[in-house]
Formats: sequence, structure tokens, C-alpha cells
Amino acid sequence: MYTFSGLAAMVAAAGEYYGKTLAMGTAVLDSWLDAIAKGYTTYVIDDKEQARIISTFKNLWPNKDGDPTAAFIGCPHNTYHEVIKWGKLVSEALDKAGKTEAAIPVYMFMPNKVRDRAIEENGELISKMKRAGMHATNMCSVSYAGMKGFSERVRGVTNSAKTRNYSTIRYFSDDVLVKIIVTGKIPKGA
Repeated sequence: MYTFSGLAAMVAAAGEYYGKTLAMGTAVLDSWLDAIAKGYTTYVIDDKEQARIISTFKNLWPNKDGDPTAAFIGCPHNTYHEVIKWGKLVSEALDKAGKTEAAIPVYMFMPNKVRDRAIEENGELISKMKRAGMHATNMCSVSYAGMKGFSERVRGVTNSAKTRNYSTIRYFSDDVLVKIIVTGKIPKGA
């Protein structure tokens, strides 16, 4: 649901999800949907639909062929587990490439409590992330991208459909984003 909330925001949808209702089974869900709207349409988001949506994303950079200058991870804000996951993904990819520092700065958006817990429980990984050029911030990525002159100065990349929808930052899947962070280049065909 966390990832779906970003997708829902991306297409400017508004809605609420009741995990309890979903967990109770399809009969309860069908009953609930019948009660709220006759003739509703179920919108299925599967890999094919996600690929279709992503294929509509345009490159909004003023210099369309330029290399990325920064990566933005977390919108909605990263959870503790996402911070650790991204720390490991980037650190391991850098190690594999024989590098200690990312090719572009990486901004990780997270609440202060998440940052503090990550430092307390995974200090060695967080130190490695910091040395690699990964920066923790509690600012919102959409607000960050909305600063005056941002789109003229920064060619950003992200894995957040929401950030991509509200800025000139380009969207890439996690695996492609890791490659971009390590090399500073967008892989051919991405």
C-alpha cells in the first residue's frame, strides 16, 4: 500500500485504504464497494499497467541529454527499513564497482526519528552512506524540487512517481537508479 499511495498521488487520485477491510477478504470488500457506488470500476495496477504509465513520463529537463546531477530517494518519506535497504544497495554497488563515493549526491528524505534510529542501530552503515555522498534530510522532496531555480540548476533522478509528477525530476526504477548513482550516467535504453 505504501508504494501504491505514491502511485495514487502520481495520478492525482485521492483515496483511503482500510487495511482491516482488505484483510477481511474479497466478500467484505465487494460488499463495501457495492455500498459506496453502484457500477464502480475496478482499476487493476499490475506490472503491465505500471509499465504503461511509466512509459508516458516525459523528460522535463531543460538540457534533455545532460547527465544527472543528484538523486532523490523518498517520497513519501523513507521508512527506517527503506533507509537501511538503500544504504546497503548503494554501498554494495559502490563496493562492486571499486568506488567509495557516489558519482552524484544522493538526498534521502526521512523523518528525524528515522534518521536518529538508523544512526543508533546501524552507525557503521550510516557512516559509510555519509562518506559515499548520501545525505539525510527531513525536507520534502517535492518542496525541495520546488525551490526557485531548481529545475534550471538540477537534473534530478528519483524512484518516486510522486516526486516525478510534481517536478522536473526524472523517474527510474530502483535497479536503474542504483546504476545512475554509481556511474552518474543514465544507462542506454532506461
